[in-house]
Formats: sequence, C-alpha cells, structure tokens
Amino acid sequence: MPDPIIEEIYRIKDELAEEFGGDVKKLFAHLRELEKQHPERLVSPADLKRRQASGAKGGRRGKRS
Repeated sequence: MPDPIIEEIYRIKDELAEEFGGDVKKLFAHLRELEKQHPERLVSPADLKRRQASGAKGGRRGKRS
C-alpha cells in the first residue's frame, strides 16, 4: 500500500524539478528570494536556543511529551 505522505513528497519534488528545469542553483536562488520577502518566517539557531532556555513549548511537529 503506497504511503500518501511519501507520494506527496515525490509529487512536490517532481513539480519543483520541472519548475526550475532540474537546476538546483535556480531553486536555491528562488528560496533565497522568498527568505528576503518573508524574513519573519525564518528561525535562526539563536532563536531556538532562546526558546529552549526559556522553557517555551513548541518544537518539532508531531512530537509528543
């Protein structure tokens, strides 16, 4: 039985490969441009350390305590 999550990952990978002609440099240039447009979506290692030090909840999706 195929795993729907894996199937979705493969589909997205194929779409990105087609969109950027299989050129990884073009893909990463696009991602860098998105970072500039949406800096609020980025998380730095310093942000993670501060969050861990303050005891804030969050972290990896699906992780259960």
